Amino acid sequence: MSEAKGKCPTEMYYSYHWAGGATACSTDSFPISESSQLQMKVEFKNETGKTISLGRPQLWVNSNVGDGDAYLPDFACSFFPEIVKPGEKFALDFLVDTADVPVEHKFLTVRPQLLNGGWYSPLEVASPLVDYAFSCQRVQKGELSCQDLRIIHLEVGRGQK
Repeated sequence: MSEAKGKCPTEMYYSYHWAGGATACSTDSFPISESSQLQMKVEFKNETGKTISLGRPQLWVNSNVGDGDAYLPDFACSFFPEIVKPGEKFALDFLVDTADVPVEHKFLTVRPQLLNGGWYSPLEVASPLVDYAFSCQRVQKGELSCQDLRIIHLEVGRGQK
């Protein structure tokens, strides 16, 4: 695959506050449209005290966090555990096609989803953000492949900071 590095975000922070807490995590501003592919891994820890069943997470971009101009890029490649026990870390892995993201969109947001499609708040208490990683690439059209995405499962007690 021919590829060149693109500019990636460097930070994630809690966002989309509702009922006293965050419901999602957003990146800092970065030129999303300069890359055609973004791979990201966002890791959380289940602190709900309950076993949770996860569904397909939400992912969107916009020009300013909280704006109503959300754009939904194609992220056909997403991997997440279905069942997460109390105290267990879990990772959401994405391979996102960013080639057609509008130029003015500079922020990416991800929200874990429960199996029934619901989300929970406060995210920073129920499933705090543990770690994140990004890889931004410029690839030739038609080279985006889910096979390039590695699935990572972290066991409780491993990788703690």
